[in-house]
Amino acid sequence: MSFMRLGTRTAVIDEDGKILLSKRGDFGTWALPGGRVDSGELLPESAAREVLEETGLKVEIERPVGLYFQQGRSRMNVLYRAKPIGGELLSKTDETLGNDFFAPDDLPEPLFGKFCIEDVFNEGIYLRTQKTPRWDLFTLDLRLRWRWVQNLAAGRPEPSFVPFDVRAVGMIWHQQRETVLTMHKNALPEVRSDGRQGLDTALNRALNQKLNWEWIGLYQKPAENRLDFVFEARDSFQTNLWMKPENLENEQHRLYTQQPHSKDVWLITE
Repeated sequence: MSFMRLGTRTAVIDEDGKILLSKRGDFGTWALPGGRVDSGELLPESAAREVLEETGLKVEIERPVGLYFQQGRSRMNVLYRAKPIGGELLSKTDETLGNDFFAPDDLPEPLFGKFCIEDVFNEGIYLRTQKTPRWDLFTLDLRLRWRWVQNLAAGRPEPSFVPFDVRAVGMIWHQQRETVLTMHKNALPEVRSDGRQGLDTALNRALNQKLNWEWIGLYQKPAENRLDFVFEARDSFQTNLWMKPENLENEQHRLYTQQPHSKDVWLITE
């Protein structure tokens, strides 16, 4: 069974407004530090850990920037913004050929993920789907397989992706947020991801709609490797499946509707 492969990327911005980039040891391109999420790990913890491992810096996670789904790879990276709070910047590590801070208008080449860097310096929360030609995906897969062999030979075997239970939960309010759209069993619309499409796309397909979703919250249960990414759409929706939040049968879904309405992405962990 296919599943969504989760990773994190972290944009570390120093007090001068410069951004931390790492030169990857596998492709030789500059990119934001990051990697796959470990079992039982909170997403902000993963983001901070990857920075420490790849650059030697300790960081404080400030906020999520967006979700970046890679079409054809069943991979979604969660991008965070952070600031350095300690550690020592290493010139290189087992995974990187170089680490340094760069001004946003003087970024190095070759550079991967420039759109992520642009998003970091703008306000808002982003949902992006990265589409790559099939041949490029094929060559990328070959290079990643070769990297796996090299790391194994060097005594640094790469861990497998964890089959997280990733779900997309949608909220559509009605009548000045008095009632909310429900689907099966008096619960909010929910889709368990198989990694074949972005979470917002999965919700639209489940509802047979083309709604403009915003990522507003994350419920994470590390002991069960479960993550509910909660979205909200402000589009009009013609249906009679409206319900008061207090009548929802799913305890978690009642909890989601009680979160404060703001521009920040809330986080609930158990």
